[in-house]
Amino acid sequence: MTETDKKRGLEIHCRIAPVKPGVEPCVVPEDESLVRLVAPADYLRNGEPFTERIYRFGKVFDGTDDQRTVFEACAFDFVQDLIKGQNSLLFTYGVTGSGKTHTMAGSVKDGKDNFGILPRALYVLFKSLQNNMVEKGIFRPNGQNGFVIQSPEEAKRTRDTAPPMGHYEMRPIYIPVRPAQALSQSHCSTVFVSYVEIYNNLCYDLLDENVTDPKLRTSHDIRTNPLTKTTYVEKVKEVEVHSVEEALEQFLQAQERRQTAKTALNASSSRSHSIFTIRLVTAPWAETDEYPIRDSDQIRISEMSLVDLAGSERAKRTGNTGSRLDEAGAINSSLLVLRQCFEKLRTNAKTRNPTPVPYRDTKLTHLFKTYFEGKGCIRMIICVNPRPADFEENKHVMEFAELAREVKTNTITLPALPLEGLNSLPFGRRDVLQWTREFEEAVGDFEPLMIELFEPPPPPITVINPEDLKDQIERWREYYSRQDALRKKMGETVYDNAKAFSESLKQRLCYADLAIMRCEKLSDELNEVQQAYAHDVSRLREENKLLRDKLHAVEYRLCGYEAKDKNDREREKENRAEMRRTAAESERKSRLLNAVTTLVEAPITTTPTTNVAALRKQFDTPATAQDNERKRLRTRNHSRPPVPSKTANTGSATPSVSRGGTHMNTRYHRRSQSVGVGGRVLDHQPVNKIPTGTVFQPQLPRNSRHTTRISTEDLKKCTDYLFTNQSRDVNGSVRTDLVKGSIIPTAGGGRSVMFNDVEVLRHQDPTD
Repeated sequence: MTETDKKRGLEIHCRIAPVKPGVEPCVVPEDESLVRLVAPADYLRNGEPFTERIYRFGKVFDGTDDQRTVFEACAFDFVQDLIKGQNSLLFTYGVTGSGKTHTMAGSVKDGKDNFGILPRALYVLFKSLQNNMVEKGIFRPNGQNGFVIQSPEEAKRTRDTAPPMGHYEMRPIYIPVRPAQALSQSHCSTVFVSYVEIYNNLCYDLLDENVTDPKLRTSHDIRTNPLTKTTYVEKVKEVEVHSVEEALEQFLQAQERRQTAKTALNASSSRSHSIFTIRLVTAPWAETDEYPIRDSDQIRISEMSLVDLAGSERAKRTGNTGSRLDEAGAINSSLLVLRQCFEKLRTNAKTRNPTPVPYRDTKLTHLFKTYFEGKGCIRMIICVNPRPADFEENKHVMEFAELAREVKTNTITLPALPLEGLNSLPFGRRDVLQWTREFEEAVGDFEPLMIELFEPPPPPITVINPEDLKDQIERWREYYSRQDALRKKMGETVYDNAKAFSESLKQRLCYADLAIMRCEKLSDELNEVQQAYAHDVSRLREENKLLRDKLHAVEYRLCGYEAKDKNDREREKENRAEMRRTAAESERKSRLLNAVTTLVEAPITTTPTTNVAALRKQFDTPATAQDNERKRLRTRNHSRPPVPSKTANTGSATPSVSRGGTHMNTRYHRRSQSVGVGGRVLDHQPVNKIPTGTVFQPQLPRNSRHTTRISTEDLKKCTDYLFTNQSRDVNGSVRTDLVKGSIIPTAGGGRSVMFNDVEVLRHQDPTD
C-alpha cells in the first residue's frame, strides 16, 4: 500500500443562523464566500468604535440555505472518500446557541426533511453499500483500533449472543439525496459506529449504558497504535450496524446520555464535545465462497469523524455558577488549546525549525492528532448567530476561523478502493453466485457453436501435361496454406467474440432474472407496505374521528368555561367597582360627618370667618389633630357659659339690649352692608326679579359677583352668599327675603353654604 503526500489548507465554511425580524444583524453575508462583521450602534472598544471587517470562507450559507444544501457542499464528498478508503474529520465551531448541533444532527425524530449532516451521511453510505454488506459478526474489533475476521461458527455465535438494539421504533427513513458511487462487487464491507464525549477533559463512552451512573461510569484514555501511528479511544464500544435506522437508534440512545444543561443563553446547551465516528471495514471476497478472504493484511479501515464542539461561553453573560462554571472553564480551555495548536501548525509551516505542538494538553486535540498530522482531510463549519448581543463572541470566532484558514497540513492520500464500474451488476455477490449455480445446473457449459467458414475444396483437376503437375501442386499447396491460416485466425476471432457474447448474454440473463426477482420482491414488499399503510390510515382515521369528537367536546366545554370565566371576571370587576364606590362614598360620608361634627361642636362667633385659606386648613387637618381639637372643644363646652351683661356695652358695635328694652340676638344683628366685609359676596338673583320699591335696599361691595345660575366655580371664588327670594304674602303684597350665609370649604374639596341670617323687605298697610 503506497501513500502520497499533498499539502493543503483547512477548509473553513460559515453558516449564519436566521435573524429575527426587526433585528439588525452583526454578521452579514456579502456573497458566496465573504461575510461582513458589523458592530452594534452603541459598541465601543477601548473608547473607540469598531471598524467593519470582511472575512473570507470556502462557502457561506445564510438563513435561506436548508440542511440538504449544507450537506451537499460540506459532507457529501467525505462520504465518497469514506467509501474509497480515505479518512476525514468534520466539526462545527461557534458560540453557544449558534446552531452547531442543529447543523450536525438536525431533528432526527420529527419525521420531516430536517435531517442534519450525520443522518444524511449515514443514509448515503448505506444506500451505496447495500450490495456489499456481509452478515454481522464476521468482522470483530480487536481492541487496538483494528479488526479481525472470524470463522463462520464464531460469527454465528456472535450474532446469537448480540444484545437487542434498543427501545426506539424507527420507521424506514427516506432522505432525498443523490447517491454516491458504490464499492466494487469484488469487495465486501460492514459499518461500525462509536460515540464518545469529552466532558471536563475526560473521555466517556456514550454507547455504554453505565455512563449516566456516577458510580459505574469510567473515563477512557487516548492511545496511539504503534504500527499505524493513529490515535484512538481505548476500550470504546463499537456497534456494528447494517442500516441507517440502526445507526440512528444508537445515536439517539447515546444522545440522551450526553451532558446538557439550561443556561441563560441556551435552553439545551451542550456541556461537552461529542465525537460520532463512522468506520467502514472492507475486505476482498473469496473467489469461490460467499465469505471474505481471511487475511488481516487485506482488511481496509476508513473512518469519518463528525464532531459537535461545545460553544465557548463568558461567565459574565451566562451567569453560570458551581458546576456550570467548571464546565464552561473546561470547554473554553480545550478550545483555547485547539487555537494554540493551530497557531503552532501555522508557525511551523513557515519555519525550518518546527516547535512541538501541544496536542497532549487536552483530550480533544490529542484525539485529533492523527488528522492534524495529515492522515485525513479536515473541514470546519463556523456557526454564527448574527444577533447584536453575540457580537463580541462572534468577533473571536471570526478571528479563530481566519487563523485556521492559514494552517497547512501534509494530507496523506491512501490508495483508493475499487468502485463499482458501469458494467458491474447492481446486485449482491451472493445473489449472482446463486444464479450462476442454477444456470450451470440447467444449461450446462455455455460454449459457442462451431460454424464452417469455407466451402469444401473444389473437385480435383485432371492434369493433361505431366510436366505441369508439379507446379500445379505447388500452387495448390500455397493456396490452401493461406486459406488454412486465414481460417484459423478468423476462427479464433469468432471464438473470442462468441465467448464474449456468451458472457454478455449470460450477464444480461442474470441481470434480467435478478431484476425480475427484485421487482417481485419489491412488489410483495410494496403490497405489504400498502396494506400496512392502509390499515394505519384506517386506524388513524378512526383515531382522528375520535379525537375530533373529543376536540369538539373539549371546545364546547372550553367555550362554556370561558363564558363562565368571563362572566365571573365581569361580576368580580363590577363587585370591585361597587366596593370602591361604596368605600369612596363611605369615606366621603365619614369626612362629611367629621366636618359636620366639627361645625356643630365649634363655638359660635359674632364675626364670620372670611379667610378661605384658614377654613381650608381647618377642614384639611389630619384626623388626629381634629380629634384633639374636638376633645378640647367638648371640654370647653361642658364648662359653665358666661352670663351676658344686661347693660349696653358702649365700646361694642353690637349691643345685646336696646334702650327700649327690645332684645336682639347678636348673632343676627347685621345689616346688608355688613355682608362681605373683608371678602367677596355671591349675589344669587332670581331670573325675573320684581322691583321692591322699598326705601331700604341691599348694599353690596363692589367686588360682588352677580348670577342667576349658581355654579361650583362661583362658590370657590366667594366667601359669602346672598340669595334673593321673592314671593306674595297673604295680603297680595310682594315680599323679598334676603337669605345670607357663609361659604365654607368641605373635607372633600368642595364648597357648602352655612346660612346664618334672613332679612325681609316688604310693604304693609299701617291700618292692618
